[in-house]
Amino acid sequence: MRRRGRSGIVWTADAAAVLNLLLVDADASSRRQLCRLLRTLPEAARWRIDEAADAAQALRRLAAGGVDLLLLDTALPGIDGLQLAAELQRRRTARSELPAMVFVTDAAAHALVAFELGALDYLLKPPSRARLSRILARVGALATRAASAVPDAPALLVHTRGTLTRVGLAEVLYFQADHKYTLLRTLHERHLIDTALDALERGHGARFVRAHRAALVARDAVAALRRTESGWALSLRGVDELLPVARRRLAALRVLLR
Repeated sequence: MRRRGRSGIVWTADAAAVLNLLLVDADASSRRQLCRLLRTLPEAARWRIDEAADAAQALRRLAAGGVDLLLLDTALPGIDGLQLAAELQRRRTARSELPAMVFVTDAAAHALVAFELGALDYLLKPPSRARLSRILARVGALATRAASAVPDAPALLVHTRGTLTRVGLAEVLYFQADHKYTLLRTLHERHLIDTALDALERGHGARFVRAHRAALVARDAVAALRRTESGWALSLRGVDELLPVARRRLAALRVLLR
């Protein structure tokens, strides 16, 4: 069985990884030396090792995807290794994970900055074979956890009694404007948040529908439209309360119920 983790590493049933490594170093002899050292490790038969002499070459290779481990020198022409790492962090999105990143360099002075930029390790040239082996084992362990992890469900952070609490969007029945705050209602709880309804609708419109200018309702929580003495209202699954419905929203809600 083959599984792909967030890092892009592919795992087979015997947990042997097929790793794509990218060596980024302006000095060709340093790249050859590191490549020879990597090839002495027993797992190396299952690795693909690519090389880049500068940041531009590295970015082109990274754009093609599939790089699992970046072995990076700090001293590069033009954009140096630290600037390249910062650029990769800037480009990172929720759907675009970074490869594991290890600095291999002559400069001992930049380790703190490197770790702040997300480096897994910081090695001085020439790195030891044992240290490289441990790093590759760590990359493998990270990939194994990523491959078996359940992706995070969409959630909002709310303040509850002085602490931050995650509330999954799937739990939310509706949002309702409440003066300068917004009421978030789940089956069992109510929270006040400071996110405006318009922003919630822009971000989560596929999950929620407007019932009124002051209310967003979870589509899958809508049970029925009811006629009341004061107009139309929505009944929601699991709760007794009714939410008023604006007349101009009736047609959209009837379509949703059908």
